[in-house]
Amino acid sequence: MILGRVIVLGLYHDPEHPEMDWWEEGRSTPGDRILYGMTTALSRWLREVHGREAHDIPYAVSDGGIYLKDAAVLAGLGMFGRNNLVIVPGFGPRIRFRALWTDLEVEALPLRECLSPCIKCGRPCQKHCPQQAFPGGHYSRERCLSRMDADKASVASRTSDTTQKESVRHCRNCELFCTASFFPSPVLCLRTGRHQGMIALQPEDVK
Repeated sequence: MILGRVIVLGLYHDPEHPEMDWWEEGRSTPGDRILYGMTTALSRWLREVHGREAHDIPYAVSDGGIYLKDAAVLAGLGMFGRNNLVIVPGFGPRIRFRALWTDLEVEALPLRECLSPCIKCGRPCQKHCPQQAFPGGHYSRERCLSRMDADKASVASRTSDTTQKESVRHCRNCELFCTASFFPSPVLCLRTGRHQGMIALQPEDVK
């Protein structure tokens, strides 16, 4: 039985381009569409150039996807922050992930164990959450999803009679108020364990 490997890719979402995260019914977000293009292109390259089996992994777990944040952490790309987002050294919580599967068997590399930048943080991500989704300092998925569902319902009520659908602009306070982006990439990381690797790109790097 071939187990293969999961390759996790990341795309930086610049706060100056919030439209990268605007969700559209049936289309996801522009950022996720770019990531899908990256995983499908890389999968095609692995198949056509190297004769390997490879394919994009769906974003949603309900569609056969994986827990991408967990996969990113297990791959050694960053650590979970107090905002329940993956803090990537040098990029903070502003990386979006997608993954592909391939039948490659590669040697695992040492995992970078990163010192959490949240240790001495004043928790601005939690303090600025309008949904109070961090009761007792712990993330409440239910409270967060209730806000996201309300955002979608609000947009649907305004655009139900039009052919031009409005994008949903979800709250990103837990990300945008995070100060971890100011931590430089090399200094927080030590070595231990195992990981696979990541490609971290900005939109302008994707052709």
